[in-house]
Amino acid sequence: MGKGVFGAGEAVRRILHALAAGSVVAALVSGFFAEELEGVGLEAHRLVGIFALGAVLALALLRVLYGPAPLSGDGPLLQRLARLNHAGLLVLAGALALTGLLADGAGDLPQLGGEGLDFLELEDEEEGSGELFAELHELLVAPFLALWGLHLLGAVRRWLKGRAGFGRMAAG
Repeated sequence: MGKGVFGAGEAVRRILHALAAGSVVAALVSGFFAEELEGVGLEAHRLVGIFALGAVLALALLRVLYGPAPLSGDGPLLQRLARLNHAGLLVLAGALALTGLLADGAGDLPQLGGEGLDFLELEDEEEGSGELFAELHELLVAPFLALWGLHLLGAVRRWLKGRAGFGRMAAG
């Protein structure tokens, strides 16, 4: 992203990244403890999840418009893996948000194509389609956490590498 974008350059991407990361952590924590927190937990999970979706969509839009964030100092293989990880995180975050929204309000969504075609009618009417989307939502958490863990390891690695370089520069 060039310096002219919103007059802030890379700062916009960093702020959105921090907002997305913080809201994803809050969504995960509130999702894991939703039952213990009774009515407030699920509502918090829902609201934070919607905020996380907005931040992730903004990051995805920046990625599409201006390309991925620069990854200097790593070899081509690590750069490819980092880009795949970022793309996977964006896709899974979007899928988590979509399945969460569909699980929450599947019965409230309008039918596609009018009377005859209901794209959400995927199970017996007793269980409802919201149940299917809730299961999918829970299944997507494990791969998301795996990619997120790899992302954190990469971030810590880059941070340590930068600190070691700074130490060498300071030592002279």
